[in-house]
Amino acid sequence: MNIEEAIGSQMKEWGLSVRKIPESQGKGEKRPDFEITNEDFTYLIEVKSRKDDKEEVVKKKEVLNQGEIYGDHKALIRKNTVSGIIRDACDQLKNYGRDDWCRIVWLCAIDDAQKAKYEQFKAALYGKTQMFDLDGDGFHRPCYFYRDSDFFRYRNTLDAAIVSTHTEVELCFNPFSVKNAEFQTSTFAKIFKDSVCDPIRDESKGYAYIVDSDIDRKNENAVMTYLRNKYNAPKLQKIDLGWHSGTVKI
Repeated sequence: MNIEEAIGSQMKEWGLSVRKIPESQGKGEKRPDFEITNEDFTYLIEVKSRKDDKEEVVKKKEVLNQGEIYGDHKALIRKNTVSGIIRDACDQLKNYGRDDWCRIVWLCAIDDAQKAKYEQFKAALYGKTQMFDLDGDGFHRPCYFYRDSDFFRYRNTLDAAIVSTHTEVELCFNPFSVKNAEFQTSTFAKIFKDSVCDPIRDESKGYAYIVDSDIDRKNENAVMTYLRNKYNAPKLQKIDLGWHSGTVKI
C-alpha cells in the first residue's frame, strides 16, 4: 500500500466519504488526490511526501560501511525545498472544483528523520522559529510568521494543512484563509480533537508569539523590534532550533 492509499484508508476509518480523484487526461493538467464530502463542506486534499535526499542516503551508506558514526543535523526552519513541495500541491489544488470548497495539503514525513521533516513542514507553512525572553519564565515559545510563510503566500488557495509522520498527525489551521473560522468548527476539523496547531489560540493563551504586521520579513532587526515592542519584552531573543542524530551500523 502506497502513501496515498494508506491516507485514503485512514480517512475512511474516520468515517469520511472519500473519493479518489482520477488523474487528468489533459496535457499538463494536474488534479488533487481526494475529494471528501459531508454535511458542511467539500474538501480537496493533495498528498505530498518528503523522502530522504538521494545524495544524503548514498553518503550515509558510505560512512556506515566504513564503520564510522554518521552524524546528521537539520535546521528546523523554512527551507526552499520544502516550500517547493507545498507550492506544487497548491498548483494541483487551485484549479479544481468550486471556490467554496476547502483545500488542504497533507504533508507526510517518511524515511529517516521524520520528526525533523515534520517540523520543517510546519516551519515552511508558518514561517516559524522560537523565541526566548531573558526576563521571562525560562521557556522558549514558538513564534509564527517571523519569516515568509507559505500559508500567507497561498492564502487564497490553501485553507489548512495536515502534517504527519508514521506515528503522529496534526491539523494546521491557516489564519489567513477566509474560510478559517468556519473550517475550525467543521466536522473534518473535529476529527483531530486536540491535535491541532492554531497560532491565534496559542497566542491568546500566552503560549506563542505572532508577527501580525506587513513588516519586511527579510529585515530581522525590524521584525525583532516589532516583537519586543508588541509584547513589551526588550530582552526577547530568537532561537532557531536544530535536530541532531548519530547512526552506527551494527
